[in-house]
Amino acid sequence: MREPDAGTVRRPLLSCWLQDVLVTLVVLAATLASLRRFGDGFTTVPVLLALAAVAVLPLRRRYPVAVLGVTGVLFGVGAVLGSTTPGATLPLMVAGYGLASRRPRRLAFCAGTGVVTGIVLVSLLVPPSTYFAAPAVPHVLSVALAVVAGDATRSRREVLDALAERARRAEEGREAEARRRVAEERVRIARDLHDTVAHRIAAVNLHAGVAASALPDRPEVAQESLRTIRGSARTVLSEIGALLSVLRSDEPGEQPLGGLANLDALLDGVEGSGLALTRRVGPVPPDLGEPVDRVAYLAVREALTNAQKHGTGRAHLLLERDGDELAVVVLNPLPPEPSSPGGSGFGLLGLRERVESVRGTVSAGPDGEDWRLEVRLPLRGGTL
Repeated sequence: MREPDAGTVRRPLLSCWLQDVLVTLVVLAATLASLRRFGDGFTTVPVLLALAAVAVLPLRRRYPVAVLGVTGVLFGVGAVLGSTTPGATLPLMVAGYGLASRRPRRLAFCAGTGVVTGIVLVSLLVPPSTYFAAPAVPHVLSVALAVVAGDATRSRREVLDALAERARRAEEGREAEARRRVAEERVRIARDLHDTVAHRIAAVNLHAGVAASALPDRPEVAQESLRTIRGSARTVLSEIGALLSVLRSDEPGEQPLGGLANLDALLDGVEGSGLALTRRVGPVPPDLGEPVDRVAYLAVREALTNAQKHGTGRAHLLLERDGDELAVVVLNPLPPEPSSPGGSGFGLLGLRERVESVRGTVSAGPDGEDWRLEVRLPLRGGTL
């Protein structure tokens, strides 16, 4: 997976232990300064209460509820003993912020409400001569604001985490999509390679057999077959070179494998290879899309290749418009002892995939004494 940019990774500016040390020192200094200014100086009880409240603050990360409870009790004890100063609220605020920033909102608000209620109740019990009795409202507001600020921090952190998780899932989705596209591209390349080579190799194989059998008695037939083999080999090398040039090109796109505009050349080549072909080809519909045009051409070529390889040397082709569809039907008589008639390998499988990609249908199988391949394509097909 792609490494995130350094600027997008959220890292704490300070480590947790260093933060705790700084917070503890600041709160302790502020509390002691408040005792000196507003209290009775550095007397034993206020100092011990301040030290105890500050000492438990580093535990707020692991035990936030307990730390808030302890600091609340120490605050109340200081209020009852008359040693509460403005600085005594700082440990309580830090504990409330820590709880709200690390625990669910309901728990934080309930705990904060309990502390605020305790402060109000204690303010009603202590003598009005102490500092705490008159300005109880600032203490309440300070704790409430600390809890609200902690909850806002937690909410912001959850939003950032959710965005980071969404980005991670999006990255994984892009990687999965890339892997899927690579797999599809491999299948497409293999299919195009088969479509490019299989027809020519079938013709070469057929004429090699003819040349071998005719060489002793009919050398002119053998020479004609060898010329056909040479032309087919030259053509297939040219087509493979064109396919490789597309694969090496930086521009995306598929190798143009021909369309019905090349149908006459295809049929003439098949007949020149020795296949007795009866054809009935209607005019190409004007609303035939390019993908459907290419699939129709490939269907004819695959069917005639199978007829050459597995048939008896004869085939019948029907290509015409049938309503809103283009019908391609190829019939070839089966040999007396057919072996894999019509082919059930990758050629027919690749043809099915291409036809389905333009929302067409394929049917192939014996039809009496013939092998029948029928392809029906919508005149406004999809894309390959």
